[in-house]
Amino acid sequence: MKKPAQLKIALLLLILPSFFFLLMQFVKFAPHGYPVLGIDFISRFEQRLTPVRQMLRNEVAVGYLGDHADPTDAEKQRNFQLTQYSLAPILVTDKRPVNFFVSVKPLEEGDLRAIAGKGLVLLRDFGDEVRIYQRRQP
Repeated sequence: MKKPAQLKIALLLLILPSFFFLLMQFVKFAPHGYPVLGIDFISRFEQRLTPVRQMLRNEVAVGYLGDHADPTDAEKQRNFQLTQYSLAPILVTDKRPVNFFVSVKPLEEGDLRAIAGKGLVLLRDFGDEVRIYQRRQP
């Protein structure tokens, strides 16, 4: 083997593991999503709720199915706040009477009881754990 060929092989053996290590560090420390492509966690959440916002655009307020009362549960608080952000200017609340309710997470036992107790029926399931419920008319 000639020296230039050996040099190329040696450089290749040095560069490939370095590139792989750098790539793994980027993936490890990158925030949720792909910031290089401009798709962060909040943007993905907002994209999930775009069809809900379009469907409910004439509503002033909608309810929220989920327990967000516990301030120590960061994930539930985050989901509620991101739902408010993604559906703005529609008010997302559980403090006033509304006809439509939004759910953005897997249903738990308490959620199923709330659905039954409020007399809600599934209006539309958008997939990816996003659902709209409507209050049953008397």
